[in-house]
Amino acid sequence: MKLKSVPGNYVGVIFEVTTLQEYRDYRNSKTGYFLIIDSANPYMIHPVDDNHQREDTFKEKVVDNQRKYGQYFYSKDLNALKDWSDASTCYRIL
Repeated sequence: MKLKSVPGNYVGVIFEVTTLQEYRDYRNSKTGYFLIIDSANPYMIHPVDDNHQREDTFKEKVVDNQRKYGQYFYSKDLNALKDWSDASTCYRIL
């Protein structure tokens, strides 16, 4: 999978999540959204407090497999994630 990077106009708005601690911090903030890029599934945006988001999935995809099959990005700005990625949104996002 070709890694995606945050374009210049979204630097400081969208952040790539590369460590387990970053993932935990964003989840615990209960504010914002994860964009999940997965080589086997369509791009999807989820709220950080979505119960379907599991730490072990993040760890396997991003940490253990070194982003080979997926990436996670975080932003408080849902529209920035949607504009940049053309991703679908989770049903929990109204």
